[in-house]
Amino acid sequence: MKVLIIYATNSGSTYEVTKIIESVLDRKHTVTVQKAAESKPADVLGVDLVLFGSPSWRVGGVEGQIQEIMQEFLDSAKGKLPRGFKFAVFGCGDPDFTHFCQAVDTIVERLKKEGGALIFEPLKIDGFYFHLEN
Repeated sequence: MKVLIIYATNSGSTYEVTKIIESVLDRKHTVTVQKAAESKPADVLGVDLVLFGSPSWRVGGVEGQIQEIMQEFLDSAKGKLPRGFKFAVFGCGDPDFTHFCQAVDTIVERLKKEGGALIFEPLKIDGFYFHLEN
């Protein structure tokens, strides 16, 4: 199976999670990892599964926002993704914020509206950055 992981990160947590996911999937699948800033909607073509990773961030005083570079990718992808493409979403967050990993839920809803098929429950990771050794 061809898997594409598109991620955006601020503190590095989402990148670290991306590398862990890649190392597990790479055992049985062909995995490509790309920064959201370097990705185009056409990259999704010919891929069996796309994983999207983004932290939830405070933007303009509003908690739970999609990381800005991932937001730019999603905006550029509007109306350009193939109908029925399979996807999953993961993200890191802090449960002390009102909207824990809200970006994950927002990405899921946006990709469903684009005709994507969510095939795994979203993965919301709590406090990962503070416990990298685990």
